[in-house]
Amino acid sequence: MARQRHRRGGAIGWPEALFVILVIATISPGLGLAIRPQEGAVFQEAPGYVTSGTRESVHYNAQPNEQKVTITFEYIVDGLNYDGRWSGFWPSLGSYNAVDPDNINSLLSGNVPITVMYDPEDPSVYQIHPESSLGWIVLMFLFGAGCVATFVYATVIYPRLR
Repeated sequence: MARQRHRRGGAIGWPEALFVILVIATISPGLGLAIRPQEGAVFQEAPGYVTSGTRESVHYNAQPNEQKVTITFEYIVDGLNYDGRWSGFWPSLGSYNAVDPDNINSLLSGNVPITVMYDPEDPSVYQIHPESSLGWIVLMFLFGAGCVATFVYATVIYPRLR
């Protein structure tokens, strides 16, 4: 019976090349979206303040008992007052207006200063918690690192162990 020869080192075969092509095809679209310049206007800062606010529990019998916050606020752009409303889970990190969860009540009392990001072409368009694409970049990097580690293990380490 003929003994099957196993390839050691040398040029990569078609399975390895296919794997590399699939990894590149998977990562490229997301990386392209993360690197390209953001479309639309660059938002600018304006001073604002909370006029009123409420909070409600969304988990009545489960922990953690998260609080959904709803606020109304005003901000001033070029001497004109604009009104805004926001509802959701108030962030404790990653925002100009981040507040520690224990201090949410102070936010709801009114006359609390906040920073409002507005579109200079249409000041009625606003954000109080700007979105970040950093999370997607980190996830793509981790996915790519995992693919590279799998490729190295499958083509270098595993064949030496057999």
